[in-house]
Amino acid sequence: MSKILFLIPDTNFFIQCKEPLDLSWQEFSAYERVELIITRPVQAELDSHKGKGSGRVAKRARKASSVIKSLLISDDETLEVRAGSPNVIMRIRQDLRPDATLDCELVYAERDDQLVGIASTVAKNHSENDVRIMTHDIGPIASAKAVGVEFFSIPDDWL
Repeated sequence: MSKILFLIPDTNFFIQCKEPLDLSWQEFSAYERVELIITRPVQAELDSHKGKGSGRVAKRARKASSVIKSLLISDDETLEVRAGSPNVIMRIRQDLRPDATLDCELVYAERDDQLVGIASTVAKNHSENDVRIMTHDIGPIASAKAVGVEFFSIPDDWL
């Protein structure tokens, strides 16, 4: 069985980080494949940023939104980011919902908690694989730690 890592990035991955193609991904060399799962909360937050003028955040949000649109209209809703080891693909998953069993511990009106709840759902559905949220912000890290969801803290050299 191949070793797969599901990474669920938050919005800052698209706004603050280098382009996914420009990242080394060597942190994940123990995995055969890394799947970046783009969720509805991230897509919605990017949509809210893209119309806010001509600043860097708006430009990055528009660029990320165009990638998401290409994913949505593609046949398999995936994009290969890296062919090497590890193989890295980006996948759109608008259907994923937060884990209902964490409803009392997380505040699903907050996007950070939605992301953590979705990661919990993915982890339950793919218990044979590793699942982590990917963020540079303390809010989602704190929520993930509170409910036992794994996380990958984006390193500063990715920014």
